[in-house]
Amino acid sequence: MILPGLKAKLEARIADLDAELLEPASTALRLHPNLSELYRTKVAELAQTLSDPEIRTESLEIIRGLIERVIVRHEGECIMLELEGALTAMISLAQNDKSRPAAACSVKVVAEAGFEPATFRL
Repeated sequence: MILPGLKAKLEARIADLDAELLEPASTALRLHPNLSELYRTKVAELAQTLSDPEIRTESLEIIRGLIERVIVRHEGECIMLELEGALTAMISLAQNDKSRPAAACSVKVVAEAGFEPATFRL
């Protein structure tokens, strides 16, 4: 049974969604040209920061919240880790930006050879 006005509301909603699909996609995300170097620096700082027992637990909880999945692959003598998680939230935290809510995004990050096993248990 369709309630009076419900069909019209649903048809209007479908029309709105169809109109949204016809709009051009938003511009591509531009990443900082030095993003990989900034990432390496932040990871090095993170390793040092996590050695402080007073903030270790809270920091690890924040990191766990950002990482949705870890994929481990053996490639020859190397162990490759792919981290999938909230890219926008990671960038916002790195910039100490709490003004905007994070959108749903994901990114794959592959660790280089020699990744320290102690960091693996994040």
